Amino acid sequence: MEILTVTINPAVDKSATVDQIVPDDKLNCRNVKYEAGGGGVNVARVIKRLGGSSTALYQCSGPAGEILHQRLSDEGIDSLKFETINWTRENFIVVNEHTQKQYRFGMPGPQYSKDEVEELYQTIIDLKEQPDYLVLSGSMAPGVDASLVKRLCQWGKSAGIKVIVDTSGEALIAAMEVGVYLVKPNLRELCQITGKTIVAGEEQEQLALSLIENGKAEFVVVSLGPRGAMMASKEGIFYQVPPTIKTKSTVGAGDSMVAGMVWALKNGMDSKTVLNYGIACGTAATMNTGTGLCRNEDIDFVLNLLQ
Repeated sequence: MEILTVTINPAVDKSATVDQIVPDDKLNCRNVKYEAGGGGVNVARVIKRLGGSSTALYQCSGPAGEILHQRLSDEGIDSLKFETINWTRENFIVVNEHTQKQYRFGMPGPQYSKDEVEELYQTIIDLKEQPDYLVLSGSMAPGVDASLVKRLCQWGKSAGIKVIVDTSGEALIAAMEVGVYLVKPNLRELCQITGKTIVAGEEQEQLALSLIENGKAEFVVVSLGPRGAMMASKEGIFYQVPPTIKTKSTVGAGDSMVAGMVWALKNGMDSKTVLNYGIACGTAATMNTGTGLCRNEDIDFVLNLLQ
């Protein structure tokens, strides 16, 4: 197995458009779509589009879980379902056509029992074929604390697996206590994992490099919002600003970025090219409505602009 993505809290992302969002009125939705969502799920979807091979392991229960699994099956994603008593969540994204503003409603997800958390951990470590890359991406579900992520990072590290982490809060801090292959914090999260309150431009480079020097990561990719991203690695510091593109949706852009970087790393590309693929996939995802993620022609278009 080349790449395993783990999604503890996946979702069926329902998206629609309305003329305007008005309180108390009945709003007629159009362009309704139901698509598979959640950090690792989206990463697997984009890797597939790039021509890579991955397996998505995700929580899957109830009617939404059935839709989620069917959508991934339709896309040809290799799947491993993990069932819980409580149902897979549904999120809702609506675009106000009058203002072109997007509103995102994220649900908390199913409550895990302690036994289900332990069963999920055992399911991953007992896989007959261990992955080369383990991608832990997305939010934690209720009942799942940071210790699960920490244990998975410890297992991956001891097994020689390249662990990629894109999460937040206590789970991110726990992962960095162990050390990972690649981590993708934003500036606020970089402060959290390095014990700072605020950082200036030059200091963010020093902090990212300190994580590498201290064995906490081999690649640190700091999201800078509209300014793109900074990557720190043993090769040095690299920046990439995305081209100016009309944004239709931001859903899954960060996940698409992770997928582009994992695919590029798996194919032995240098740090600058890895960052460019991440920026290209993330930017391409914003060019599509709903949770459609990125298309290959859009990725190629953005890559050409980054040359």
